[in-house]
Amino acid sequence: MRGYPEAFYNDLVVVPDARDGIFWLRLYVINPVPLAVITEVPGNPGQSVTHAIERIAAHVATTFHLDLRTLVIFEIWPRGAKVPARVSRVSLTRDGRDRAPQVRGHRRKRTLVGTEFTGRPEWSDSTRRHIERLIGGKLPELPHHERLYERVLTLGGGCYEEEWQRRFEPVPVESLPPPHNPSSCAHIARFEEFYALLERSPGDSPADADMAVGLRFLDSLTPEDRDACPRHSANWKAIADESVRILNALGDRVSGGYMKEVKRSSLSEGDRQWLGSLFWDPIDIGAGGYTNGQHRGCALRFSGAERAVVVIGHESLGTVCVDWKYQGRG
Repeated sequence: MRGYPEAFYNDLVVVPDARDGIFWLRLYVINPVPLAVITEVPGNPGQSVTHAIERIAAHVATTFHLDLRTLVIFEIWPRGAKVPARVSRVSLTRDGRDRAPQVRGHRRKRTLVGTEFTGRPEWSDSTRRHIERLIGGKLPELPHHERLYERVLTLGGGCYEEEWQRRFEPVPVESLPPPHNPSSCAHIARFEEFYALLERSPGDSPADADMAVGLRFLDSLTPEDRDACPRHSANWKAIADESVRILNALGDRVSGGYMKEVKRSSLSEGDRQWLGSLFWDPIDIGAGGYTNGQHRGCALRFSGAERAVVVIGHESLGTVCVDWKYQGRG
């Protein structure tokens, strides 16, 4: 293999039409066909190289005054990315007919004009070695992760997500809202009947209707009705009491510690599972009613428990970086 052929361009590019996506572009001109190797990089804040490949190709053609009809395109996902590492040849097509130009050989008649692209891309497996045969030498590696990521950040990259933490609180069971749509309840037909018969006043909101129907539904449940529901069969008074004990012991902002306490509980195995659900899939009460856990809330209201642990809000822990680490072969 020969050395590194001189690249027309070998650096990061920002593609506004790809939601300001950032990619590494190596561009070569080969007798006289242009060849672009486009690599996904960590910290790309926009669309991925795969989702934006036609926009990237158009950007390259426009920026470097190339004809999209003759641009040969390769796409690389390097090691360390969130998808398997791979090298692909990308063909720009229209109506399913391949419009990818040939690096060598006769030129076919094409319908793509300038930098306009209205077709759809297609991918085929390729290799780094194939690219190197076409360019007549080695394909240079990207900078190591630290340097690469630093460069991406200077261009406005970096992917961050806000991290949230649940706020738990023991609340009086009698204050739990009624169910608003108990779809998996054995008595859902009764709930829907009550909803259909509800007399609404002008100005009543959907939340008002949900509250009125939910309260009537709860009042209608007999002991036999409750026995027909498997959720009501758990020992919810003991579960609720244990949830309050755990919260009082650990506080309302513990991450991961609740489940350790659940495992130490003396409750039966089935009740421990329900207890654990109050922490890993908790009853969540927002404005106007439940956002999660209405069936367990119903069971708790009939349990005889005084208080149970629910989520009453969320607080931000700030933003955390969710980028991957580049591990080479880009």
